[in-house]
Amino acid sequence: MSVIHFKFKNRPDYEKVAISGLEVSGKELKEAIMKKKKIGHSNLEIRDAQTKKVYSDTDMIKRNASVVVMRSVIPNAAKLPKTQHKDPSLLPSAGLDPQTFSSEASDPQKTSDLTTLTNEEDRLEAMMKQAGEGYTAADYARYPVKAGIHPGFFRGPPPRGYVCNRCRKPGHWIQLCPTNGDPAYDKRNKQELLQKTRS
Repeated sequence: MSVIHFKFKNRPDYEKVAISGLEVSGKELKEAIMKKKKIGHSNLEIRDAQTKKVYSDTDMIKRNASVVVMRSVIPNAAKLPKTQHKDPSLLPSAGLDPQTFSSEASDPQKTSDLTTLTNEEDRLEAMMKQAGEGYTAADYARYPVKAGIHPGFFRGPPPRGYVCNRCRKPGHWIQLCPTNGDPAYDKRNKQELLQKTRS
């Protein structure tokens, strides 16, 4: 089985596409590349890697040739209209649960229409009121952060085999070590280090 080495212009490495026979037409090579790379119908331009000669659809390309492939604009192609997905199943889901949103903000009858207000100050006041309706302080409570630890990051027991690098005992994370902040332990460790470096 013969192969032709190809690469896209912006790629550093060559890939292989299998061909039958000693040579293949430019059109057949384009179709084989589109099939291998799973590219939809597009206009590909194939050039010889050494001579930079552009191959047409009828030119025959010999086996073991190295070619550079470039995508080019389809001439006189009609522009497709931008589509808007009407089906919600086609839209990407970010894992949001509709139950988490407040029912007041999602109900258009309960929110006042800002365009009916004539005074600009009234509209601004109504807008700020609507913006803060879904806010509750309990949802945004700040937790005390100790030494850069995010709350809940080291929640639960550590995995089996984990040993605290501070006290050399298993069963807790180093960030939650009971010796953290203990000046007597820090002093003892300093003395041990000094003894090890002197000997």
